[in-house]
Amino acid sequence: MSDAALEGEERLLKIDVLIGGVECHESIQLKTVQEAE
Repeated sequence: MSDAALEGEERLLKIDVLIGGVECHESIQLKTVQEAE
């Protein structure tokens, strides 16, 4: 793999982690809201 391809892969991984983190955070917030009601 070329350096550019490796950099692209790393960027995609970081985006995946960010999106996964946001989804996880949102589901935690939803649980908190449901428990509060």
